[in-house]
Amino acid sequence: MTEPQQLTLDLPQRVCHSRAAFLVAPSNAEAVAMLDAWRTWPDGRAALVGPSRAGKSHLAEVWAQETGGTIYAATDLGMGDWQGPMVLEDVDDLATLPDPSRRAAETAFFHLYTRQSAEHWPLLLTGGSEPARWPILLPDLASRLATLPLARIELPDDVLLSSLMFKLFADRQLAVEPSVIAYLVKRMERSCEAADRLVTDLDHAALQLKRPVTVPFVREIMGWT
Repeated sequence: MTEPQQLTLDLPQRVCHSRAAFLVAPSNAEAVAMLDAWRTWPDGRAALVGPSRAGKSHLAEVWAQETGGTIYAATDLGMGDWQGPMVLEDVDDLATLPDPSRRAAETAFFHLYTRQSAEHWPLLLTGGSEPARWPILLPDLASRLATLPLARIELPDDVLLSSLMFKLFADRQLAVEPSVIAYLVKRMERSCEAADRLVTDLDHAALQLKRPVTVPFVREIMGWT
């Protein structure tokens, strides 16, 4: 008689996107300060830019909570009645839309941008690079975006990366020793996206093998020295 296979459930982690949970460090402190001062933005608009998984969405959500704003994906432009304070995320993703959807989305974006100025609604745009580098087809829209003030998030330093790793493990209800975090930070790719992937992989392996996440465990799973 064979033993029944035991399923490992990939349970959803509890992720906190409150202001208190946002990790402020030298790599993002200027961006945090600029978003805090949103009432002083020229024309009420700014762009938050930085690498993938660096914390843009978290910070944008905090800003939306503080301003009473709504968050939309840029690729959903053209759908819905846009009004009030707004976050438009991943504007550079407009380039991934096929024509004519891309041109329709950019036209809707231009009308939204004009209406926002007339109604004095705060508007925060996010992207991976500076707005001047966003691949916008409409010249009038591209020229306006290029002049936006920037809130920039840089790649994480050791302090932020360590704090982020602790938070990601905690989101998955995993307690790890500081020695594990130090070992990971010394060897991993230096990005928030890599930290998220690494914690996910280690969580899955720990569940599958029913072992705690320790330095020997990480060394074995990752093949590191």
